[in-house]
Amino acid sequence: MDVHRSATHGRMNHSPSHPTQAFQPIHLQLEALRLRHQPPPTLVLDAQPAQTVISLHSTPSELQSWSQLVRSDLAQHRPLSRLILTWATLVAEIESLTVEARQHFYAPLLLYGVAGDLSPEPGDGALSLARILPLLQKVSDFQEHCQRVMLNLFQQLSIFYSTQPEPAGLPPSDNREVHFQVIFDHLGRLLVTLITLDAIIQSHTALQTDWLAYRDLVEGALSDDRARPGLNELEIQLKRLDEKIFGAGLFLACVYQPYDLDGLNIPGNEALFEALIFSLKCSLNDLDRGVGQGQVDFPLHVVEFAAKFVLISTLFRIPEKRLSKRMWDHLKKFPAVVLFDTVMWFPDQFFTSCLPKYAKTVDDKTMQQFPTSRQTSIKTSAQTLTQDMRQFHAKMETKLKSFSGTPSLDELERKSQLLLQGIQLASTIRGTVSLMLNVHGKLSAPLTKSSVISLCTMLEMLKAIEYVYQRHMLSILDVINHANQHRSVMIITILGKAKELQALSLLQRTVQDACSAEFFYSHRVVLPVYFNHVYESRHDSANRLMYMFWILRDCCQPLTQVVHLADSKALQSSFEAEIMTIFENTILKPLCKDLETDLRLQVHSHLKLEDRNPFTSSVSKDLSPLINVAPILFVGKFIDIKAYVEDYLSRIFYNLTTVALHNWRTYGEMRALAAHKFGTVTVDDHLPAQTLEQVNFTYQFLRKKFVIFSQFLYDEHIKSRLIKDLRYLKENQAYPFERASKFNKGIRKLGHMPDGLTTYLDQFRMLIAQIGNALGYVRMIRSGGLHFVSNAIRFVPDLEDIPNFEELSKKEEMSSESIEAARILDEVVANLNQNFFDGTQYFQLLVQVFAKQLSEKKHVHLKAFYAILPPLTLNYLEYIMAAKDKLNKMNVKAAIFTDDGFAMGIAYIFQVLDQWSGFDSLHWFQTVRNRYVKQRSQVMEQMNSQNDEKLKQTLSLTLKRLEAYQKEFDLLNFSLSSARIFFRNDEDEVDEADQDNEEEGTETETGLASEGNPGKTTP
Repeated sequence: MDVHRSATHGRMNHSPSHPTQAFQPIHLQLEALRLRHQPPPTLVLDAQPAQTVISLHSTPSELQSWSQLVRSDLAQHRPLSRLILTWATLVAEIESLTVEARQHFYAPLLLYGVAGDLSPEPGDGALSLARILPLLQKVSDFQEHCQRVMLNLFQQLSIFYSTQPEPAGLPPSDNREVHFQVIFDHLGRLLVTLITLDAIIQSHTALQTDWLAYRDLVEGALSDDRARPGLNELEIQLKRLDEKIFGAGLFLACVYQPYDLDGLNIPGNEALFEALIFSLKCSLNDLDRGVGQGQVDFPLHVVEFAAKFVLISTLFRIPEKRLSKRMWDHLKKFPAVVLFDTVMWFPDQFFTSCLPKYAKTVDDKTMQQFPTSRQTSIKTSAQTLTQDMRQFHAKMETKLKSFSGTPSLDELERKSQLLLQGIQLASTIRGTVSLMLNVHGKLSAPLTKSSVISLCTMLEMLKAIEYVYQRHMLSILDVINHANQHRSVMIITILGKAKELQALSLLQRTVQDACSAEFFYSHRVVLPVYFNHVYESRHDSANRLMYMFWILRDCCQPLTQVVHLADSKALQSSFEAEIMTIFENTILKPLCKDLETDLRLQVHSHLKLEDRNPFTSSVSKDLSPLINVAPILFVGKFIDIKAYVEDYLSRIFYNLTTVALHNWRTYGEMRALAAHKFGTVTVDDHLPAQTLEQVNFTYQFLRKKFVIFSQFLYDEHIKSRLIKDLRYLKENQAYPFERASKFNKGIRKLGHMPDGLTTYLDQFRMLIAQIGNALGYVRMIRSGGLHFVSNAIRFVPDLEDIPNFEELSKKEEMSSESIEAARILDEVVANLNQNFFDGTQYFQLLVQVFAKQLSEKKHVHLKAFYAILPPLTLNYLEYIMAAKDKLNKMNVKAAIFTDDGFAMGIAYIFQVLDQWSGFDSLHWFQTVRNRYVKQRSQVMEQMNSQNDEKLKQTLSLTLKRLEAYQKEFDLLNFSLSSARIFFRNDEDEVDEADQDNEEEGTETETGLASEGNPGKTTP
């Protein structure tokens, strides 16, 4: 820095009448030189997985050094070149310091103590503090560097504005009219950087607590003489850090450092004081005009002004009251400013701590107004901001499409202004959201749901603006190149375009800074509210989900800079897991649940369900907007909502089908409906044809029915009548029809069911029919399973000669992958073949499981069951005839044409109770057939002997009725014989065949005898 100081002693020879011609536009000329040498944008591959795969970086980079840019071969210009080089170096150094602090210090310090979902352990505080000690040492070195730069800067300014006589050989000069606003602006930014570091450290409770605990730990260890030699140096460093970082503060340490070194009386330099006051007035004028209001850091200009005011007041004296009053008028507009993330700056507290004596001179009403203003600010809302954002978004989309080609100057100016307006709007959005979230957090004021949704919508629009710039970056770069060329030519004559030129040159970086949302990490607690809103208003919000994940992506970058954890990536991984958990619980799981419910309700729409109001029920609303959202990139991973839903449906359909195989058709319909409505592709379950679950269900059903069956036969009224019938059968070989009819009428006299129509015998008949239907259900499922397996195995040429593909693959010496595939193919084919030829007799299983239990002594009353069959069949005959008659009537309620369940139930119960022989001994169906044959013969004989036509018509109807009754009895006999086949054993086939032959012979003889002697038949 000595070279720079010596350069300022050589004064430039300029005319006293025009002292500002050579110096005032120095920074503008320097900027013009830099822009003329900037390279064109290049196409690069972005290495960050969370960013776009291919992106354009348009940030200019300097190819020439500062000395080369300001170099001049003319001797009279060399002092000016050295002067420009001095100021440029200092400005570049200050800018480098501010960037260093933001990139390397802010996030690690602010995130200290944050461990995500990692559970704390004893001693973690001291261990974390030990890990962050190198960073604290760097902060201390950074503060010393800032002190040296500020000291050198003021020494350079003091010499430049010195009123001492010029060196020999040079004419006197007066530099009071020469001002370096750019230097003073950069000085303000450096001061704000120090203020931000102080605010982070002083407001960090965990850091302060762990620091004190660590100091106590080291002091305790120093009491051990053996550890003292190794800890002395550490103790010295800790005291040094405690004084610089945790003591008065970094900002005040730089402000209160001694500046009057090397014989320079900087506090007594009135010219320098006037230059600084002039800089403050220029800054106030910019604030009055709103200059830079759309810049990313515009609220920080107020902090910069306050920091420079404190510096000048400390180094020199308090500025004039008029300037002070103007400053407080502007501070009232900014009662709170966000320095970084959640770090806030309050004007009243700042001046009270930095200039306590001056703060006491300020009007009490003014100082009390700031807390009130902060309370009031939480009630304000940017109602028109969302509308402005949408208008701008639409405007950008339409205007930026025409950015190709070489535009005219007017068109170029319009498009350049449009680009700058986008940055201004993004900066306003970011500042508003950050301020509102932080003020609510600092004042512990809860946010309403509507406020959270509004803020999240504004953040979405922030990312939408960034997306517009990224989408049209090629067109924008073309405009920037033309605009820079035009402004570089006009920069000397039109000085007001300099800031616009700089903004356009750094457009991409400025857009990224303006649209950055890394501060949202500290306010992620509002995410569940936002995601719930997205789910409820999915038609309007589903497509904006990607913007929120871009915001969350911004939050990940600072998390990788933490140093207090053993694994620097642990916090980011924890944050990713936290976000995915919230997203899954608020959107993915409710979506899957409502989708499943919606599919179930539609599949079962034939049932009588309650009406679903589409305006109140979320299930009735369309779920397709969320399902059709494109995959979202988040930290190197894609979040595919549709794939998540498909996986959920596949698991549900498979798992629930395996639990209840009888519902396979329902889930098949749900799968087809989901594919039709939402385009989902689910995995087919490919479940084998098994009826074990159906058998288990049927077993539970039959077990309950047999309890009722046993209770009916155990009833005293029923049991006493059956005992009488059994005694009668011991003395007679057949069960007469009249006795069965009398039994049926006797049961009817016992009373009816609550409906007044059904008798107890009717209920018993229906019970047997239900048992038979349950067995029919098992057979139906078994047949359907075999049909399914036959379709799956139809491509196997010969089921009896299936080759072993694994052995054939090994024989051909194929690869291990091919052999493994052949092995799996063998298993699949073998499984299908086994299911196809599965000969499990489920009827026999159901017979055996109940036969053993019902044959016990406590069920001895069931042995009389076969004796109730005659009256039970008469009851069935009356029921089936009445039901069939209803088919020909208008009221077809309860009308049927068959009831195979009754015959199946009787056959099953006979097999379980082993009562086929007892029933056969009744010769019941033969008795009924003989009765109806005799009655028909009598009616036909009466018809032949009568001449009355009306009587003949009556007898004809009687004959038809008898024929219908005989037909129904024959159908019941045939059904019972067919059902008997399902339960027969191989050993019983020969006996049953012989018995059928005997019955046919007897039936033939009886029929011939009846026809030969019709008059002797007993009616």
